[in-house]
Amino acid sequence: MKWFAVIALVCLSLAPGHAENAVSGKGNADALSAGDWTEEFSASGLVIYSRARNGSALREFKGVGVIDAMPQLVFAVLDDSEG
Repeated sequence: MKWFAVIALVCLSLAPGHAENAVSGKGNADALSAGDWTEEFSASGLVIYSRARNGSALREFKGVGVIDAMPQLVFAVLDDSEG
C-alpha cells in the first residue's frame, strides 16, 4: 500500500507541461517556491505535502521519502503503464 501511495503521488505531479518545467528548471516562481507547500501527512519516513495549483480546482501533491530499492526497480514500476 505504501508503494502505491508514493507512486500515485509521483504520477500525479507529472502532469503535462509540469514535468518539463521541473526538469529544465523553467517555470514560474510559484512552481519553484518551496514555501507554499503544506504538510498534510507524515509517517514512517514519508511526508506528503500539498498546495493549490494556479488555474485549477485540483491541488498538487508531492511525497518525500526514501524507497528501499534499486533506482532501476523504482523506474520500472513507474514506467509500467500496463501493470
